[in-house]
Amino acid sequence: MGINKIGGVTLDVSAGNPKQTILIDVSAETGDLTTGAAKKTFRLPYNFNLSDVRASVNTAPVGSNILVDINQNGTSILNTKINIDVTEESSTLSDTSYSLKNPFLSNDDEITVDVDQVGSSTAGSGLKLLLIGTEITASDSLYHLSASATNVDEGNSVVYNMHTFNVADSTNIPYTISGIAAGDISQSLTGNFSISSNAASLTINVVADATTEGVETMTLTSQSLAANVVIADTSQPAAATNYSFNDNLSGNQKQISYSSMSPQLAATDFTNGTAGSFTFSVWMNNDSLSRYRDDWVTRDYSNKIQIEVRSSYVRFVHKTAATSWQSNYVWITQNTGTWYHYCFSVDTNTGKFTGYVNGANKSVATNTAIETSIWSGTSGGWNVVNYVGFIDNVAIYDGVLSDSDVAALYGSGTAPDLSALSSYTDNVDWWKFDNDVYDGTGDLITGEKGHDISIGNNVNNANLLSTNTP
Repeated sequence: MGINKIGGVTLDVSAGNPKQTILIDVSAETGDLTTGAAKKTFRLPYNFNLSDVRASVNTAPVGSNILVDINQNGTSILNTKINIDVTEESSTLSDTSYSLKNPFLSNDDEITVDVDQVGSSTAGSGLKLLLIGTEITASDSLYHLSASATNVDEGNSVVYNMHTFNVADSTNIPYTISGIAAGDISQSLTGNFSISSNAASLTINVVADATTEGVETMTLTSQSLAANVVIADTSQPAAATNYSFNDNLSGNQKQISYSSMSPQLAATDFTNGTAGSFTFSVWMNNDSLSRYRDDWVTRDYSNKIQIEVRSSYVRFVHKTAATSWQSNYVWITQNTGTWYHYCFSVDTNTGKFTGYVNGANKSVATNTAIETSIWSGTSGGWNVVNYVGFIDNVAIYDGVLSDSDVAALYGSGTAPDLSALSSYTDNVDWWKFDNDVYDGTGDLITGEKGHDISIGNNVNNANLLSTNTP
């Protein structure tokens, strides 16, 4: 095997050997390696297609890695620099693989080697590079595709590079991007590289959306070549929040009303089991318990079902125009600044009214005259009265949920994803009160099933949506 060596550069030019090796002595065999640009400079004697690069030292670095860059006429040919890890003597053992951006080196190109970092406590010594590849004939047309990074976070960008050899300027090379949706990036999923001086690049801006998609792999394909970039789903859905009510001594009457929903809830929405039967679920966190703190569902003032929250009890109340107030007390200590889950179901066929606190059945009463068309009126609806504090995750169900279904609504004390529960098939609507469903343009909040609810004028607008969540 014939070996030529000029100025510390050795060329393997053995006849019949298609793979060529260029050995570069970057530093002296002994003595500390130092950083700097153009630590070695030479010119290529022929066109060269680089397929591999290896770096080695006689003395391993300690404290930090050795970083090496290779330049063609002053421009780096690497996306990721060559690493020799701490206590290692070869780049082949590195945890960080180098990445070639442009492997095509032309006859008489100036090649320079930069040493960008040495070991911090032991620098290393005797640095050598092996450039491994094949000679390119003048008639060859070659293509190389790479990405500037192997991973990218949503909201950031990555560059795809197409380098060519013996391809005319203004040549359009088609590409296709797959593995992602069109809305995940700000560019089209198809297009062309336009070659200029045997190179072209495409910057991809990855959109930071609020959709939980998980890790995705974006693949750009061109000329039967492919370059992959893993997209990290760092964009999270809008932070979970809730609605906050301020203190209004005249009463926060009719703050939220189903009569102004679009579309409106109607008796036809409640046909599961017996017409009009329903279950109401809400999370509440009181700022104060010194006055009435009520949350209720009603058709009008004469026909209502109500939750009254006090410091020492919760009272479930139901009333019709033909009956007096029917109360069921649950003697339980209520603390301010604490989330509680309240739920009640109404069976308009049997008159049974059931209340729950934190998923537990606390009261069952029967009133045969209970309102059977609670959703048929145009006034009233779901109201918050004299309430100061937060509400969150309000849901209404068609029919009477079982005790186990209500316990699942409470979960383990942290509001669950209702759409993951079996009872969600009976859900009429669910208002999460997250800022990804609050439109921010006025007084409407949209439920998961599409009902907009109207918010009145006694809301604590300064703290409309809070990250204080159950």
